[in-house]
Amino acid sequence: MESKTNEQDKIMGKLISRCWMDKVFKQRFITDPAAVMREAGLSLPAGVEIKVVENTDKINYVLLPARPTELSDEQLDAVAGGVALSPWLTSIYTESSCDCDY
Repeated sequence: MESKTNEQDKIMGKLISRCWMDKVFKQRFITDPAAVMREAGLSLPAGVEIKVVENTDKINYVLLPARPTELSDEQLDAVAGGVALSPWLTSIYTESSCDCDY
């Protein structure tokens, strides 16, 4: 059975792909992302607001996740390995694709 994260990744990929092909759908996704995501089969936590922003050729947004109160061993391993905690909401830049000093 496929993990929930993989299922969410596939659904988000389909939503993003459809936004690229359908301007009306894209505008609806930007305007009411929670409804579109629920209709696509994603479950969202109650009371959480979802916002969609679009990267352009001149502006790229970086998601800074809220600081967790406590990380599990699995989450700590993922962070140490450079994996995002919420992969279906973020884009990951590999070390080779950024000019980072760390």
